[in-house]
Amino acid sequence: MNDLLALALQAAGGLDRWRQVQSLDVRVSLTGASYERREYPEGVPNVTLRVDARQPAVTISPYARPDHRGYFTPERVWIADRAGKIVEERSRLLHVVRS
Repeated sequence: MNDLLALALQAAGGLDRWRQVQSLDVRVSLTGASYERREYPEGVPNVTLRVDARQPAVTISPYARPDHRGYFTPERVWIADRAGKIVEERSRLLHVVRS
């Protein structure tokens, strides 16, 4: 382990403490040209990102509508309603839109 990484881990409570972290919640507003092109001119304001610390996965809540959540993994992205029904999804292999 290099010195900078060791220093950062120590400042965060050490490697054992970091290994206890399961997820991080961050409150953000997502804006920019990519959202404008996707018909969200105001972006996605005031959402909570839950970042999984164990695997590459992010949940955005709310997303697109107050009763929807967005889910992102390396292989797939999808939007689900409050009941968990998939509203729209995309994967590396296919594009599926559900109504």
